[in-house]
Amino acid sequence: MAPPEDIARYRGKFQDGWDVLRARRLERMRTLGIVSCALSPRTPGVPAWDTLTAEEKEAWERRMEVHAAMVDGWIARSARARSGA
Repeated sequence: MAPPEDIARYRGKFQDGWDVLRARRLERMRTLGIVSCALSPRTPGVPAWDTLTAEEKEAWERRMEVHAAMVDGWIARSARARSGA
C-alpha cells in the first residue's frame, strides 16, 4: 500500500478509464516520435471501460490510483538509494 498523501495525488487521474488512457498515452508517444504503431487490442478478458458499472469503475479507479502511487514511491526510493541520499 502507498501512503494516503501519495494516493491523493492521483485522485481523479483515471476517471476516464483504461481505454481512454491507453489511447492518450499512445497519441502522446506518437507526437513525441517514440512509436508509429496502432493501438493494440485490449488484453483478452479485460472489459471495455464503458461496460463497467459505476461501482466497478470506482473500484478500479481506486486500484489504479494506489498502483500509480506505489510505483511513484518505488521510483523515488530507488532514485534516493542510487544517489546515496
